[in-house]
Amino acid sequence: MTVPRVLLLTCTLPTSSAGVGGIFLHDLCRSYPSGSICCFGVVYPGFRSVAEDIDWMPVDYAVRPVRYQIPWLGPRAARLSGQLLRQIVREPRLEPLTRRIVQFGQRHSVDTVWAILYEPILVHLARRVSSALGCDLVTTVFDAPEYVSMTLGLDWLSHRRLMREFDEVMRASPRCSVASEGMAEEYHRRYGVEPTVLIHGVHPQLMRPPASGPVSDDQLVIGYSGSIYAPNTWRALLSALSRTNWRIQGRRVVLRVLTQPGVRLPESGSGNIEYLGWRTVEETIEI
Repeated sequence: MTVPRVLLLTCTLPTSSAGVGGIFLHDLCRSYPSGSICCFGVVYPGFRSVAEDIDWMPVDYAVRPVRYQIPWLGPRAARLSGQLLRQIVREPRLEPLTRRIVQFGQRHSVDTVWAILYEPILVHLARRVSSALGCDLVTTVFDAPEYVSMTLGLDWLSHRRLMREFDEVMRASPRCSVASEGMAEEYHRRYGVEPTVLIHGVHPQLMRPPASGPVSDDQLVIGYSGSIYAPNTWRALLSALSRTNWRIQGRRVVLRVLTQPGVRLPESGSGNIEYLGWRTVEETIEI
């Protein structure tokens, strides 16, 4: 069977040592036939390497646009300055970046563009690139654009443009993959597509048997691994634990957190929080 020759268009390179998205893409690329996939990354400087076991994959890069804003003007003025600067800088940059990606795809004779719709720049590039190449467009949505817009603090105009273009990309993409059953149901309702739900599994060699009972009678450990995607829920959990003085039915509660540096931890109850930073999949399972 002949497999499509794929151009992976992403802001997160497939590597086993970065974030969750990088690990996911690494395992997906590793399972694809060698010689049938190439990658173009729109990335930050310094993030320009893929995992060694897929270094056979052709890769090219462009520097990801900065998140234009003038923060010292204050929150409201910063958002307005961001809106203006994005309009000035984004449009002139899209065309040369599109041409560069298209030339890369042509060199590798691709017939399918696989776009990871994680950053606004990729949402705006996806249709341009696939149309210029005359290729099928398939998409992957790990984080909903509404969430991405919120975390980036986009102004209302940039948010509207992002959502309008996302709708067009999804309608132009006959096949897509998503991160959850709920997202699959929502996008089926919105766009009439039949999304594939991608859930990252654990290699059988890394699996561990579950505990047969509580490890401790006087301590309750709550483990959390991953990014903090729902800050309001996170704060509600910490507030509830604080109100119970970090005890549940007489047991001292410990919150064990494995996540990227930079997460804000409260001063109240900080002695009950074990912050272990970013760990590999193997370390996370063992912990």
